[in-house]
Amino acid sequence: MITESLDVTRRPLDGPGLSDRTTADRRLVHRAALSEVFVTDSAQVGDATYEVGAQLPPQHAYYGDHTGRVARVDPLLLLECCRQAETLVAHAYLGVPLGQHFVLRSWDMAFPGIGDIPVGYAPATLRLLVEIERPRTVHGVLRSLTYRVTLLVQQPVGETEVGRVSTEVMFASPMAYRALRDTRRRTTLVTSAGLRDAPVPPPVDPALVARAHERNVVLTAIEADEHELRGVLRLPFTNASLFDHAQDHVPAMVLTEAARQLALVALADTHGLSAQHTHVGAITGRFLQYVELDEPTVLHLEAPRPPVRSAPDQPPRSTVAVRVVQGDRPAATIELALDTLPGPLAVRRAGA
Repeated sequence: MITESLDVTRRPLDGPGLSDRTTADRRLVHRAALSEVFVTDSAQVGDATYEVGAQLPPQHAYYGDHTGRVARVDPLLLLECCRQAETLVAHAYLGVPLGQHFVLRSWDMAFPGIGDIPVGYAPATLRLLVEIERPRTVHGVLRSLTYRVTLLVQQPVGETEVGRVSTEVMFASPMAYRALRDTRRRTTLVTSAGLRDAPVPPPVDPALVARAHERNVVLTAIEADEHELRGVLRLPFTNASLFDHAQDHVPAMVLTEAARQLALVALADTHGLSAQHTHVGAITGRFLQYVELDEPTVLHLEAPRPPVRSAPDQPPRSTVAVRVVQGDRPAATIELALDTLPGPLAVRRAGA
């Protein structure tokens, strides 16, 4: 269940001060390209609390490729900042060595204050408070934990809380990870790097999913009956943001993007909600098993209910649930809450 009981008041928090002069070491956030590193600096501020700085790029080939009529930061960019902050904390402060595999079990996020992040030519500065809960160790080695992340954006005066993210992660040694992957496959593992020259099926029309460029479309076919919509996953392996480095499975971020794109199509077809005006406000994901790169994957979305308003001054909100299925095996469930916002002309008229 997606909840949004967040404090969105302006409240400056004291801290040691974080630098945004350079990015963090890309190895500590599992990135190959410096252009895909968004966190900058970090510090420990409590027994199990850490502070991480991040800078949002004003333009980006993937996170900035939206045709939405209302300028708004992509919530998946915020999620990626949280993922990088969590990974940095694990390596820099918790003793998790480079080479360990991070096994994602779930994440739950809500961004009610996302509209307070400035969008323009200057980069926005974030501060992420990362709290560690329920760490589990075996023979002194960290095996799993839960991250609680609070995102705050710098304002001219003080800070505004943007949202919160909770993530459950397990850690596996290279040997344990290989054993885990080998038990799920009958053939040799393939990687995204090895598939970059493989043919990619054509995407759905980018306009259907509020994208300008087909390189960022991760659905190749959509069909529907009276019960549900189904979308076939498309994997553009040459997309340097979706596949920054070699992967032997489909990343959870790609599955979440596919769920968002299918939701936009479903809401437009079922309720006439414009994809250009509809934005994700909250996400809950449960990841049950790895999704293989070389097997067809289908996303299923039950016909969504009409949107509802929680209050007269709030935009209509739609909630959808997407099931990710590979073969006959459920791989993930992703629930999204999406808000359909008035366009800039409507906003201007309302404020006139």
